Amino acid sequence: AQELREAVGRHRLTRRWLDRLVDARHDDLLSPQPDTLASLEQLTELTTASLFYLQLELLGVRDAAADHAASHMGKAAGLATVLYGVPFLHAEGALRLPRDTMTKHGLRKRGLVQLMDTVLRNPAPKAPAKQEPPAATHDGPKAQTKRKADGVI
Repeated sequence: AQELREAVGRHRLTRRWLDRLVDARHDDLLSPQPDTLASLEQLTELTTASLFYLQLELLGVRDAAADHAASHMGKAAGLATVLYGVPFLHAEGALRLPRDTMTKHGLRKRGLVQLMDTVLRNPAPKAPAKQEPPAATHDGPKAQTKRKADGVI
């Protein structure tokens, strides 16, 4: 905690970003599955976007347009992290997808777990290797006619 306090002072970081982050993570522990997409977006604003604001400050950027971009980027990164974490958290019985979104799309926790098990056990097949086109020949018209007759072209 002392080192964090020194870093905040040394780099003149806005303590509010750290407070928001810590408070939101604490509250998140009490209610691990968000009720609505809006509440999940708010969580990503308070957590991931706060980290982006701090990064801007460390770079010496204090600008409203940059903060606006950091807000959107933080929400996007936070939502992507939630999606990325689905297969890892389902094994623990945790679910980070909003209840309202799951209900809207008829998705139940059990069905999601089964889907993730299937996806993890049966990864997508690899794309076939790219075949090289036949080598170009620069023979005259007689050779091309012969290859056509032989069924080569």
